[in-house]
Amino acid sequence: MLKARLGGAGVATALLLTAWPASSQFTPAPEGEAVIVAQKAIQANFKTAICPLVETAQRLGDGSIKAKCNNNETFGVFSAGPKKDVLAMRCSAAGKLGLNGC
Repeated sequence: MLKARLGGAGVATALLLTAWPASSQFTPAPEGEAVIVAQKAIQANFKTAICPLVETAQRLGDGSIKAKCNNNETFGVFSAGPKKDVLAMRCSAAGKLGLNGC
């Protein structure tokens, strides 16, 4: 799994997403309580200071998760790639890349 320690626009995650074959699709985040799944995914992909604690999280219609941190940062959480890696992306970065889900 990518351990992207991102501070800005999610460049490493964006590079990873563009490196996958076109046939790869985003898939739902893993099953489980949305807040817990989101917290684990965000901690695996970002420094704790970026999102100290997930306050709220909700599953969207496509199975991804939209999460809000206690510092008002928002993230999208989903699975992607052939191994269904669980990724978290800042919503601000997703918007810049034209991705939906935040």
